[in-house]
Amino acid sequence: MHIEHKPGYAVEVDWAGVTLSDIDNSTGEIQKAYLFVGALPCSGYA
Repeated sequence: MHIEHKPGYAVEVDWAGVTLSDIDNSTGEIQKAYLFVGALPCSGYA
């Protein structure tokens, strides 16, 4: 299916998989991090 897009009109964003972990250096606390990917549909660049 082909969808027409106007340049600069929209950004497609999606969640990219599993949750990542980040360790706070000062407290040692493990925090969750979520990775999102954005693409410009007219250009196809991510």
